[in-house]
Amino acid sequence: MILTRDKILDAVRSGEIRIEPFDEGALDAASYDMTLYNQIRVFIEGLNEIDLNDMARDANALLNITRIVPIPAESYYLLKPGELVLGMTVEKLTLAPNIAGSLEGRSRFARMGLWCT
Repeated sequence: MILTRDKILDAVRSGEIRIEPFDEGALDAASYDMTLYNQIRVFIEGLNEIDLNDMARDANALLNITRIVPIPAESYYLLKPGELVLGMTVEKLTLAPNIAGSLEGRSRFARMGLWCT
C-alpha cells in the first residue's frame, strides 16, 4: 500500500515516520520531497569492485573508498563517465519496522529522459 499525504502526516505525528527536519510543505499527494545536501561522496578512481561483506562488517568501510566533495550553492558537480557518486540528503529519515520506503531521484534531466546507469 502506498501512503497518501494524510497517512504520511499521521505517521509523522505518531512517530512511525521520523523526518528530521520536517517541513509539511514538502509533502506531496503520496510522497515527501527530500533535499539534496551540499556534499556528495565520490568513489575513488579505479575502484572496480565493492565487497558488500566489508560494508556489512564495518560501518566505516565506506569512508575508505570514497571522498567527500562539497558543492557550493549555485554550483554543480560534473559527473565523469563511469564515475559513481552517492548523494546525501539534508533530512534524516527513520521508518517503523512495518513501513517500507523508496527513494527516487527527481530532476529536470530525468524528466527529459536522461538517465545515467
